[in-house]
Amino acid sequence: MPTLGKQRLTAIEPRDIKRLAAGLSNERLSASTVRNAIAPVRALFATEVEEGLVRSNPCSGLRLARGPADPENRARALTPDELRRLLSEASEEWRLLLSFLAQTGLRIGELVVLRWGDLDLETRRLRVRRRLYRGTIDTPKSRFGARDVPLSTDLAARLAKHREAAYFQTDADLVFPTRTGTPMDATNVLNRAVKPAARRAGVPWAGLHTLRHTCASMLFRSGWNAKQVQMVLGHHSPAFTLATYVHLIPDDLPEPVFPAEVLPE
Repeated sequence: MPTLGKQRLTAIEPRDIKRLAAGLSNERLSASTVRNAIAPVRALFATEVEEGLVRSNPCSGLRLARGPADPENRARALTPDELRRLLSEASEEWRLLLSFLAQTGLRIGELVVLRWGDLDLETRRLRVRRRLYRGTIDTPKSRFGARDVPLSTDLAARLAKHREAAYFQTDADLVFPTRTGTPMDATNVLNRAVKPAARRAGVPWAGLHTLRHTCASMLFRSGWNAKQVQMVLGHHSPAFTLATYVHLIPDDLPEPVFPAEVLPE
């Protein structure tokens, strides 16, 4: 409304959809917001075609502007030196939690409901089987979100010491709880742990998801491939992982070597 609302579905043409998208853009909405607004319109007409109510989908072939590439909106990771500075500037209370996020790549909603029973410190594995979503403990975001994540020897040892000193130690207890044993609030973790340390470390732009991006960057730099990184992060496909983090893959790749017999003189 009013661009499409007064027309019959069968009368709507591709130019009407383009005019709708242009009108939204003229309202200074971002390119992603415009795409989100057009998405249900696409779905509507796809259903109408399936039902035989319209002959063609006026949204077919519609190309929407994606907006200029903005480096600030891309996945941004901390360099090893920046990560060291951030962890050193973090208070002792938060340092292990932040290091855990950077090494495992867990989403904050997965971390705050992680239980001791999800950790096997002998085999150095953690099982991600739940997340906190909109205040409710739920299953992972997708079937790929249910995954096993490896732990470094150092991190496993630090977690063992953390459990020994913790007030809540049973398998059913949370690894990183509040003082009353309940799940932490993500906003509190951001404001109390990440942002103060990030400002002192000279990386004020860093947030919770930055630590997840940092994990991906470190894994790629360690020689892990997109499939392996995908499994750690819980993405639905290696292609998505690669598309999201391709700019984090280091440029200092070794010179390719080919057998002499396959190369012409």
